[in-house]
Amino acid sequence: MDSMPQPFISICIPAYKRTLYLTRLLNSIEVQSYKNFEVVVTDDSDDEQVADLCKTFASSFTLHYYKNPLQLGAAANWNQCLGLGSSEWLKIMHDDDWFATNDSLAKFAEATKKDIKFIWSNYFARNENTQKVFTKNESEAKVLDSIKNPFLLFGDNVVGPPTTVLIHKSVPVKYDVSMVWLVDIDYFINALLHEHEGYYIHEPLVYFSYNDSQVTNLHFNNKSTEIHEAMILWHKHGAKMISGTADYSAWWRLVRNLKINSLQDFNLYAQGLDAPDFIADIISFQKNIPRPILKNPVFSKVFMLFCYYLKYSKSLR
Repeated sequence: MDSMPQPFISICIPAYKRTLYLTRLLNSIEVQSYKNFEVVVTDDSDDEQVADLCKTFASSFTLHYYKNPLQLGAAANWNQCLGLGSSEWLKIMHDDDWFATNDSLAKFAEATKKDIKFIWSNYFARNENTQKVFTKNESEAKVLDSIKNPFLLFGDNVVGPPTTVLIHKSVPVKYDVSMVWLVDIDYFINALLHEHEGYYIHEPLVYFSYNDSQVTNLHFNNKSTEIHEAMILWHKHGAKMISGTADYSAWWRLVRNLKINSLQDFNLYAQGLDAPDFIADIISFQKNIPRPILKNPVFSKVFMLFCYYLKYSKSLR
């Protein structure tokens, strides 16, 4: 008896309870014109809602359902799901996101012919409360800059949410389970550092959902989370994260937006990860600028440039 051919793409869905959203995603998969795929669902729920829903789609396409014996948490469940994908290409889809059109997967599959192992698409973002939809169109120049220097993603995430990504199984990256806020940025940076190339599909192929159930909502403007995870990134990569003013600007905005007034406060939120010297310079510089002026984007950029050239660039000489 001949064995079944290996699917080309694994659609990996780390799930947790949100069956209304998951139904929408599975419906969008069911109507895809491209059929050479499998679906892998890893369920982090403590009930049977996801399992029961998956059974209703079992006859529509190849679906492998796995119940985590113990709850893994977000990033660990993402890794678990990707690790169970058997295909050459892995396409993570969060359970509240969905494919934009019935040929979205076909266009992802077509992009694999570029022979580039890290692919992502533009996306629609939908606010579930207001029903408003927007899309962020990235310029080719900005995309190419971020491929050349992935650390730019720390300040400006041109990749977007993980749902935009199709990645080759051979790329040896995982989501850092110690992170929740920058976990996707860290993953994208590591993938691009490893591959030195990426391919951006300008057409929006997926919908990303903004909703109240998202873990990241708990961490926006949370000093303990944002500063701690920024320091995790810094301690992984060090001064390589800043090659010019664009990189430096991200750290300037971090200090400004979180209203950090002393290095002592910064180190408290960094949770034992020592801050680099330039953070003290930024804090000291910003303390002398009235908050209304600092909040003005134009003035803030001017002062950031002063701080960079007077302080940081001198330290490199």
